[in-house]
Amino acid sequence: MHKALSACALAAAGFAAGAATSLTLVATAQDAPQTVLTLPELRRISEAIFVIRQNAVQEQPDARMADGCIAGMARSADPDSDYYDAQAYREFVIGSGGQGGLGMELRIRGQYPVVVAPLDDTPAARAGLRPGDVLMKIDEVQLGGMGLTEVTRRLRGAVRTQVKLTLRRDDSDTPVDLMLTREIIRVRSVQARRLEGGLAYVRLGQFNEATGRDLADALNRMVQEAPVAGLVLDLRRNPGGLLQTAVGVAAVFLPPDVRVLTMRGRASNVQSEYTTNPKDYLYRRGNDDFARVSADMRKVPLAVLVDRGSAAGSEIVAGAFKDHKRAVVIGETTYGRGSIQTIFPLAGNAGLKLTTAEWATPGGTVISRAGIEPDIRVAPGKPEDDQALARAVAHLQGR
Repeated sequence: MHKALSACALAAAGFAAGAATSLTLVATAQDAPQTVLTLPELRRISEAIFVIRQNAVQEQPDARMADGCIAGMARSADPDSDYYDAQAYREFVIGSGGQGGLGMELRIRGQYPVVVAPLDDTPAARAGLRPGDVLMKIDEVQLGGMGLTEVTRRLRGAVRTQVKLTLRRDDSDTPVDLMLTREIIRVRSVQARRLEGGLAYVRLGQFNEATGRDLADALNRMVQEAPVAGLVLDLRRNPGGLLQTAVGVAAVFLPPDVRVLTMRGRASNVQSEYTTNPKDYLYRRGNDDFARVSADMRKVPLAVLVDRGSAAGSEIVAGAFKDHKRAVVIGETTYGRGSIQTIFPLAGNAGLKLTTAEWATPGGTVISRAGIEPDIRVAPGKPEDDQALARAVAHLQGR
């Protein structure tokens, strides 16, 4: 069998086996079955490779055709699945070596990458990128049909170098061009301040390893300064982060041992529940920072702000609070990104990122299909006229 065809068939074997493996960060495809395609399917692939080799205007190396075959299979599964060639997989495992970035979460929708949310205080946020912006070009290179791995690679580069983005926006008939300068991305997870009327405000920009510590410090500091009558938790433009951290945030304000989310997949061994029990959010041995939050803060009235840039972990928290009737959710319908991707190493030092499970809220809402609907809908406005925050303050003061 031709080399590229062999690689494509083996990749298909890994694809089929992936759905049956346990949910882990890095799984292996070494035990994949050797025959998973029918004869007509193999013949169709073989004929396509032959036609390309004989007729393409430029010669196509076997390795490139094999990579393209696997990438196509990955993207046919769902928009968040992708193929890592040897270089991309190495960068995933060991990091990008200090390269700069722009600070935004992307997802493929249709043929183009779409901004889920820009991260706080990053080049993307400072340049005014918005949730829903469609990336059309990077440095004049068309992105239609390009995988997310390749898009991300083009966005990265040496610190202090510039990159040109061409965007399409819902409210504009003409493309928008922006020049951004790459930098090392460091996200400040927690920002907190006092509001009028004894209320407190906490913004979570992302769920990372420092969130528990920083959240406990911020909440405890505010309650020591003065009693807190209510809390506004701002999850707008928060694209997610670590699953366990999101569960830990929910655990701070929910009763012990209640369900936060359910994970569902085709394989029985990826069916699981996450609760407010510490065993479900402590992903590393050490202190439980979430347990350090003052008891005075755990039962205060809550209002949660969301928008269409609230995704993944933000939707877990907002959905759990809404279903348990712990908080009023204010803003826009959230993005709808609730899934788990597993990385499977492949031969040739490559890797396959495959969506293996999706999340549902305690009440059964499948996040990736519907997002979280707010209890009080508020359209986005200008930053200096924050109507969603005003509604949250009014709601908490009127209790």
